[in-house]
Amino acid sequence: MSEIKKITTKVLSLNSFELSKNFLIIFYSVFLLVWTLRNLALFVYGNSQEIQWVIFNQIIKLGIWIFPIYFIISYINKRNFLEYVGLKKWSLDSFKFSLIASSLLGILNFTAIITRQNFSLNDLHFILTLSTTIVTTIAAPFIEEIFFRGFILKIASDNWGFWLGNAITSIFFVIIHWPNWLFINNFSWFSSFYLFSFSLICGLIVKHGKGVIWGAILFHFVNNYIASL
Repeated sequence: MSEIKKITTKVLSLNSFELSKNFLIIFYSVFLLVWTLRNLALFVYGNSQEIQWVIFNQIIKLGIWIFPIYFIISYINKRNFLEYVGLKKWSLDSFKFSLIASSLLGILNFTAIITRQNFSLNDLHFILTLSTTIVTTIAAPFIEEIFFRGFILKIASDNWGFWLGNAITSIFFVIIHWPNWLFINNFSWFSSFYLFSFSLICGLIVKHGKGVIWGAILFHFVNNYIASL
């Protein structure tokens, strides 16, 4: 009788909510559907670059990407959100790894830029527009790293181990970019492979930092800044 009571208590307890493989697949599928509908709405009704609309758009993204995982972590699993996603602490090792990766990324990208045909220094715009700064170099690194490296990678690693979990997270990371690419007719297998490789490195930075995601955010920022030049 006491054993049945223990099992019943465990089932009814919110703290026993299991972040399993099935949960991850279902959660991501629903998330992908919602994000696809959001991108479809932007494609149909237009996407203004006015600063008010840009800020509103990022608030919507914050609600779609962060609110659900905040609710799951804080109110269902009763965990400290910042600690769980790896924002509460700093990791010097994570930043060292991130700086090395960012330096190599910068060298490779700038080499590719300056060696292309008809290159001109006037083509580079080191000072970005306000809307690009908000969307690409501030919102995206924080929101996407919290979601993918702070939440998805943790669950995937717990269920499949880090290496397979990192690969699965990276596949998810690539797929989430597809709806927008398809709607604007800008799909690219090369870009998909690049994002997959980029995501794997972000995962390695987090692993090197023992779960801290600040280094991955920095690397994400550098990547997006270079891509915006």
